[in-house]
Amino acid sequence: MKTQAETAARIFLGKPDRLEKGSVIPDLELFFADGSRQLLSEFRGRSNLVIIFRAESQDVLALLRDLSAETNTIRSNESKVLVIETREQIASGAQQSTFPIAHASSMPRLPAVPPVIITDRFGEIFAALPNANSPAIPSADEVVRWLEFINQQCEECSPPEWPE
Repeated sequence: MKTQAETAARIFLGKPDRLEKGSVIPDLELFFADGSRQLLSEFRGRSNLVIIFRAESQDVLALLRDLSAETNTIRSNESKVLVIETREQIASGAQQSTFPIAHASSMPRLPAVPPVIITDRFGEIFAALPNANSPAIPSADEVVRWLEFINQQCEECSPPEWPE
C-alpha cells in the first residue's frame, strides 16, 4: 500500500501520458451548466470520483441510469460521479442526468480517453474502462465494487481500530 506522501508526490509531480491505472487524472477546469466552475483538483482529499466522458453510446447512457439508482451507495463510499461532455453537447440541452454535467476547458491531448475513469480521493486512477482486460462499459455494480475496494485500500480513510 502506498503512503499518503507517496500518493501526494505522484499527484503534484507527475504528468500522465495516458489515462490508465496508476496514473493521476490531469487537473481540468470544469464548467457546469449552472455557470459555476471548479477545478478537478478541488475534489482531491475529499472524494473518490467516477468520471464519465459521455459518448453517444447506449451503454454509457444505461450506466448513468443504473448509477442513479445507486446514489446512496456512491455517497456512502465518499464518492461523486461527474459527467464530462463537450460544450456542444451541453449547449444542445439534450442531456439529462442525476449527476453534475460539465465540460472541460481543455481536454488533455492523450492517445485515448476511456469513457469511465474511477479515481481515489487523491486523483490516482484505479480503473479506466473499458480496457484490454475488461472490454465493455462497466455495470453500476462493478463501479460500486471499485469504490468499495478503493475505500478498503486507503489507510487514511479507514484507520485501523485502536487495540484494546
